Amino acid sequence: MTSPMDSINVGEGPPILAASDNNQEINDDIMERYMKEMMWSKLVQDMVNRRYLPKYIQEALTRMYDIFKNRWEEITETLIMEELNRMKMEKNMSEDDLKIPNADNMRNISASKDLEELQRENVELRNMMLCKACGAPATCINKGCGHLMCFACCKMLLCKLCASQIKEVANVKFSHQN
Repeated sequence: MTSPMDSINVGEGPPILAASDNNQEINDDIMERYMKEMMWSKLVQDMVNRRYLPKYIQEALTRMYDIFKNRWEEITETLIMEELNRMKMEKNMSEDDLKIPNADNMRNISASKDLEELQRENVELRNMMLCKACGAPATCINKGCGHLMCFACCKMLLCKLCASQIKEVANVKFSHQN
């Protein structure tokens, strides 16, 4: 099969012939057709039914395309699984990473993420209740700048954080304080 050639004008003299970019478009169309056919094939649908994520199956098929582009019918589940295993090794993934999470896995993943997030949020909230100047528990707020301060820092003339004058303060109580 010969590739289409385009004539390119290079100034004076006869035009030269060069390979056309149409080949890339043709290859892209063929690959797109290959992917659609393979992703809707019984072989791939059976793998999806066994909870393999379609994006990883498609990635495996893309990696296999150059070898099997004219012999799609030769692709077997074993070949796809071998490619998935190579991907797993290269990306340091587990078998569960390749699969659609089931309800039990989702609860475990969700619970551990929720716990970490709650712990992080708890630390942030506790830090918000501290004097911004010295880190002691906050007992008052500078009405001028809004910074929380401890009893000792409230008696100063200037806020240690923003250097605004401390003219008026208000006592603050958090729900855990009596």
